[in-house]
Amino acid sequence: MTNQTKIKYALLAEWLRALELEGFVFGIDTQLQLQSIVEQLPEKLEIEALKLLLTPIFAQNEQEQELVYTVFDRALQRVRAIHQSSSNTSPSDSKKRLPWLLPAIVILLLFSGLLAVILFRPILVEASEFTAPSFAVNINLSDTICLDSSTIANIPDLELPIRSAVFCSNQNQTDSSIFARFQINNNLCLFYSAKDSVGLDSVCVEIYGQAEQSVSIYFRAIIENNVADTAQVVNSASIQEREVGRPLFASEGYPIDTDVLSLDIEELTGWRKFFSENIGWLKGLFYVLTAILLLLVLWIRERNRRELIAEKEQGTQPPHIWNIELKSSAPITLGGQFDSLLNSLRQRTTADQLVFDINRTVQSTIQEGGMINFEYSYRTRPPEYLLLIHRQNLDDHRAHWQDYLYHQFLENEVLVERFFYHHDPRLCWNEKYPDGLKIKDLQQLFPESRLLISGDAYSLLNATTGKVSKWIKVVELWKDRAIFTPIPTSDWGRRERVLEESFVVLPSSLQSLQFYVEQLDLGTEASFENWRLRVEDAATYPIQIKKEAGHIVEQFNIHFEEEILKWIAACCVYPSLHWDLTLQLGTLLSTDENNLLTTENINQLLQLPYFESGKIPNDIRSAFLEWLESKHPELLEQVRLELHQIFQQNPPPQDSIAWEDYHLNAAFNELLITTDNKRKQQLEAEIAQDINGGAEPDITLVKYLNRPKSTLDF
Repeated sequence: MTNQTKIKYALLAEWLRALELEGFVFGIDTQLQLQSIVEQLPEKLEIEALKLLLTPIFAQNEQEQELVYTVFDRALQRVRAIHQSSSNTSPSDSKKRLPWLLPAIVILLLFSGLLAVILFRPILVEASEFTAPSFAVNINLSDTICLDSSTIANIPDLELPIRSAVFCSNQNQTDSSIFARFQINNNLCLFYSAKDSVGLDSVCVEIYGQAEQSVSIYFRAIIENNVADTAQVVNSASIQEREVGRPLFASEGYPIDTDVLSLDIEELTGWRKFFSENIGWLKGLFYVLTAILLLLVLWIRERNRRELIAEKEQGTQPPHIWNIELKSSAPITLGGQFDSLLNSLRQRTTADQLVFDINRTVQSTIQEGGMINFEYSYRTRPPEYLLLIHRQNLDDHRAHWQDYLYHQFLENEVLVERFFYHHDPRLCWNEKYPDGLKIKDLQQLFPESRLLISGDAYSLLNATTGKVSKWIKVVELWKDRAIFTPIPTSDWGRRERVLEESFVVLPSSLQSLQFYVEQLDLGTEASFENWRLRVEDAATYPIQIKKEAGHIVEQFNIHFEEEILKWIAACCVYPSLHWDLTLQLGTLLSTDENNLLTTENINQLLQLPYFESGKIPNDIRSAFLEWLESKHPELLEQVRLELHQIFQQNPPPQDSIAWEDYHLNAAFNELLITTDNKRKQQLEAEIAQDINGGAEPDITLVKYLNRPKSTLDF
């Protein structure tokens, strides 16, 4: 599939979804008509041209046309942004980067390691030297040591004749040391005059031969004590003792080897000398290269993370998943409770603005005998509501149910605005603000609204201290604010009590909402603790199913009636839960006498956490499917036939990512209901091909594939 085709199908799916959120209604016929037109369009058609070609299908007037254009532009911008992010992770691009990226990193690592070894390893230099024969000198005496011609001729690395001789500069010597004074004669003789210290001394002389070659020659002197001078030294010391008053100590030698030759380090040459002279900027280069390598690794990691996020975001939008969007044939019966709630929501409230009241002023003036007495009254206004809905995922039935109620409020002239949030209400979004708005921006846009938060609102609490977070001060700017939590009232505890310090906390139900609005109109505190009998449609105790105890369906039967139990079992046939599919199955199981699509029945389904997470556990699905096969096989066949029609009428594009999983489930569902043996063989081959292609089978298909083989199967 070409890049242009991918963008086109993704754009159409996003466009249709956004139009439905804007209130446009179109069913399967419109989708089929749209699909037929798109398939006939040329491949090289510009994406922007779809706006002009397809808008007449949706728009009926000029206002709707402008809205459709605006929705199209936003959808195109989102799809291109997602596609551009995900295209960076394509296998072809990765193969193009690898030939230069990996060798560059390897070379940089090797160079950095080699440079680190060279810079931080101690440099050991093997001395190249020539040592002349040692000589002995007494204290305060002199001696002259000369090298004969035969000795000089045997010195390696020295080409005769000798041109000059100087003291070695690296020994930090001139013409004296702590032991003696010395000088070099012209005939390469060393004149050595000892001082009054005993020990070992060495003198380094650098001799330059032909072509300026140089060799260091070390003369080693042994300074000995002259016995004849010992008495003189002792007498001098005794005189010093008598004059200064200090005791006489025996003369001792140095505790360490005073031979300078043993401490000699040969002058560096070649590449060692280069690194020694340039060690400063080489270390800086090493640090820079190391920093570049680290930044390169962090950049690659961050880029891969962004691409992964873009891929995940792309994978939650059609046509990357099969998003079932159907219109239930039977409407949901909201009942008289909803009508009473509408009246309460539309009840005008008192505004903060005073206006001049003429009638009351006239009556008051008459009563005062003609003395003018001005009277004022507060204006009234219809109340405004800001609804924040917690949505865990795209298949969160509770969020879908509350969104359905929101649209019913709009249709009945209730001034309400709705936003979604994911765990943290500090960032909310809806169709008008797909990029989201911060909670402080919502406060500025809807300062006079009544804030209704749907969800447990535990994210408002500090996870460390258990108290409300500091940013809650922004939420407290709303005068009227309430939390409608789905937590059963029996499980309320410390967190609910902490939230009650800043909010009115009520269970999530229509009666709770009506009770809260009525208390606001009366000006009294809406405390649920004082009015538990007024709210009867809220969940009191959680439904707990013990899987290890067995008899799963019997445990459900304790909490639900037979018809609701069948509805739950029908939802287990398809591997995942979808709001539209749940309503469609409820319509299928309804009768003229008993409509399952009621507020009470939907509230019972929402007591199960599976309808919020969007997936029923496999062990519970298996138990309900076995129950349907044994107790209600005709109902199971009826559900599979309904799914088969939905599969046929609402398929994703064949080149989309969602096609494999969709086709696998559709083929397996048809395999279980068809009686044509040839068609069964064909479907089994298609299922095997889908599984080999990477499609993941659900638990029902796995059990079917692992069933004991019979002669008929052979």
